[in-house]
Amino acid sequence: MVNYSEKDGLNSSYTYSMSQDDKGLIWIGSDNGLFRFDGKEFKQYNKKSGLKNIDILGCNPLSNDEIFIVTYLSDFAYLKNGKIINPDDNKELRKLKFRDTSHTYSSGDSVCIYTANNPKDIYIYRRGKVTTIPLSLHAGFPLVGRNPYIFSMDVANHLLYLTDDTQKVIAYDILTRKKILCNISLPKSAIYRKGDFLVAYRGNTIDIFKRKNKFEFIKTQSFSVGEPIHQLVIDRNDRLWVCLDKGGVLYYKNTLRDGNLSRPMKIMNDFVMNHILVDKDKNIWFSTRNNGIYFITDKFFNNYIHLPVKNNSSYITAIGKSGKNIIMGYNEAKFGILKSNTIIDVSLEKNRKIETKALFSKGNSIILGLSLRTYQYNTDNKKITTIGDYSLKNIIPYNDSSILLCTSQGLTLYNFITGAKSDLFNERAYTALRYDKDSVFVGSFKDVYKMNVKTNKRKLFIEGYYFKDIKKLKPDVYIGSTNLNGVLIFNNKKILKRITEKGGLSTDQIKKNRS
Repeated sequence: MVNYSEKDGLNSSYTYSMSQDDKGLIWIGSDNGLFRFDGKEFKQYNKKSGLKNIDILGCNPLSNDEIFIVTYLSDFAYLKNGKIINPDDNKELRKLKFRDTSHTYSSGDSVCIYTANNPKDIYIYRRGKVTTIPLSLHAGFPLVGRNPYIFSMDVANHLLYLTDDTQKVIAYDILTRKKILCNISLPKSAIYRKGDFLVAYRGNTIDIFKRKNKFEFIKTQSFSVGEPIHQLVIDRNDRLWVCLDKGGVLYYKNTLRDGNLSRPMKIMNDFVMNHILVDKDKNIWFSTRNNGIYFITDKFFNNYIHLPVKNNSSYITAIGKSGKNIIMGYNEAKFGILKSNTIIDVSLEKNRKIETKALFSKGNSIILGLSLRTYQYNTDNKKITTIGDYSLKNIIPYNDSSILLCTSQGLTLYNFITGAKSDLFNERAYTALRYDKDSVFVGSFKDVYKMNVKTNKRKLFIEGYYFKDIKKLKPDVYIGSTNLNGVLIFNNKKILKRITEKGGLSTDQIKKNRS
């Protein structure tokens, strides 16, 4: 399992839906623009690229190589020949204005866009043009009740399927405007369609229907999952994934075509899923709430679900030294101490897959920063202490008794002898470095500050650079690696030199320095 997050260039708080184009590129919507992943690095499209709205729910790759970008509410855009086209560039896009979340369905070089709640029109985007199709849901014989809700679109048969406050299901022909009452009832907003299958949930109960013809459905299965549901995903292979509200995913090995679904396997217990994508090579991508993207190949996923958990070994994500011993942090809530060619594993939390992001060791103290929690381990009495529920990014030595914890919540000074904590900085902090008696550099996700630890006063020092690491080269000379702007060499007053791809770097995305 590979985790892609800010450290890899996916610098966003929330990632939403994902898609794959014909070239195999992965596209990810986020609260900080659209990201493209080519298997090696992420490319971000944001306001500087031409997006007027950076809340991107996802995108629709089209057959003519355009990428139609789905935004939250308004200011839709598309990517053509590497350039973002927004409503200022193409006034046709100004027709797409919604007061509610929009939904899309793409086919070939066209995209259908509509709002699900009480829609008045639907829109067709094709090659830079937007066509408006008025809906007359209440005209004629009033089959449709109050507050109609579109839950699916069948382009081949030019049908909309909708339900209303009475839970009647109606098929509406877009061309003839004819309405036909279907033979089932369904609640609003919790219905997913894939081919001839409908999957709906009410509370904890899931109902599966198969379409007999355009207007008749047969219920094939009904079952309860026992937990509140966040959302459902039906993948390209017609397999069902149930994303749970409190974290975790239920995976059903059988497909919807196989009939009754088998007993599910629960995985990814510590993450709430915003989307799941199975790509063309059957690899799986998980878009998590506030924890980036996780990726696992088809081969390893099949090994995982078919073998007992005890046969799946953990791997090392951080390493450090404690005297003559080696400390190893894993991709789960435990760590190992390598002593005299023997590894002693210490469990921090049982059966929890949260990886070690960084570790620090001095004297009898080992500090382990996991992705969701930070611990202190005493090597003398074997006591484990929880320091805090931090989403940790980095651990930086401060003095003989204290360290700096860089987290999503901010920067914290922690005394590992007394246990005293002091919050210094209330924005996301990725890295830091002490440069004077009471002064530190603090790197947020967009700027670098100079801060006095005693007074908590800070001053903007370097603007517009997302630093991932800072090291001292020599007295009053420092080197910083950035996410997208190469390497900066600076002193206490100004930038001295910037090194980028033009100056010989293989990439401008640098993760670590070694001084």
